[in-house]
Parts: sequence; structure tokens; C-alpha cells
Amino acid sequence: MRYFILSVVALLCIGTAYSQKNNPFAKRGAEFVESFNLIKKDYDAGNIKTLNEKTLAFYSSKVPLKNEVTINTATNVFKVIQSGKTKLGDVVNNATVSEASKKIIIEIVRNQQALSEARFQDFLVRKNDEIASAKVSENEREILYTLSAIAYNVRISGLASISGMEFSRGRGCLVQDEGGTAPMDNGWCVTAAATVGFLIGNGVCGILCGLGGAVIAGVATAISLS
Repeated sequence: MRYFILSVVALLCIGTAYSQKNNPFAKRGAEFVESFNLIKKDYDAGNIKTLNEKTLAFYSSKVPLKNEVTINTATNVFKVIQSGKTKLGDVVNNATVSEASKKIIIEIVRNQQALSEARFQDFLVRKNDEIASAKVSENEREILYTLSAIAYNVRISGLASISGMEFSRGRGCLVQDEGGTAPMDNGWCVTAAATVGFLIGNGVCGILCGLGGAVIAGVATAISLS
């Protein structure tokens, strides 16, 4: 009986490990991490040689994160990240969202690494409450919840850990900080890149394209760090 109870508790912990109770789009964050890991693993194994329509179609349908992205948008996101000159602030400022949303997006990325894991989780609880009552469109609210979920899951999954992803060997983060003065800290990098990719994709064809752009950008910058 005791073993059964412990087993149930363990399963519940696994099921809620990636959850944000006040984020209706929390699942997307967990699915982002799963999708990232799947593609990165295949890339590291040498199974991905180039980004073309066939590769894009295969992984778009294979990953758990529902997405839509054209080869032109995917290629653009990849090139933007790989340029190493992308400024987070410029991408956010040019995004087709309100000033209120831009402020929240920057705060999420900035605090993802600036705070301890526990404090960051508390920060996102408060931020999600702010998003719920923010005077923004429902489309923007969904965007903000989605980026919150991605940042949360990147942090607690270990993707924000330099040692966890062995990020010390590469050439550093390819996304510049919001002021464009220096590369983002490695611990912020996947979240920053995913945010850039999401905003680029979303600007072309909406949230589902944004999700595809987020995964592509996250993997692209992780490749540069490893």
C-alpha cells in the first residue's frame, strides 16, 4: 500500500513538474522543451544535415509542440540567430504587439536568469496574474502566456544551465542583450533566442508560426553554444 501511494505521488509530481497553475498555456512550455530536446538530439547524432522543406515538414509533424512554419520563415529565423548580431531589444521593439506586452516580454527574459529558480517561479506567478488583467488583446495575452511558459520550462528543465547543456565550448550566445552591448549570458540564451524566433514567426503568420520559430531559434543558438 505504501509503495502504491509513493508511486502515485511520483506520477503526480512528473505530471505537474512543468506546470504553471495560473497559466492556461503552460503545456506549451513543456512541449517546447520536449521538441527542443528531440531536435537537438537528432542534430547531435548527425541525423540533420540541412534545413530544407523535407526536414522542416518531418520535424514539424514529429515534435509534440503544435506549430506551423514555412521554409522561408524557418530559414529567416535561422539566419537571424546565426548572424550573431541580433539584439533582443530591437526584435521586441519591432514586434507587432503593444508597448505593455513588449515591457512584459523583456521582464520575463531578463528575470529568467537574474533570479534564483524559486524566485523566478514566484515572479512568473505574479507576472501571469498581471498578464490576466493586462489591457491587451486576447491574442497578445496568449503570446505572453506562451513566452512565460517557455521561460519557466527552460529554467526548471536545465536548458538554462551552462553545465547541464555543456554550453562552455562554443562561441557564446548569438543573441545580444536588449541594449545590444554584449551577448546574452549563456544561461539566458535559449529563452532569449526562443523569444526572438517566436516574435519573428508570429509577425509572419501568427502564434503557431511563432512556436515553430521559437523551437528553430532555440536549437540554432544551442548549437552555437555546444
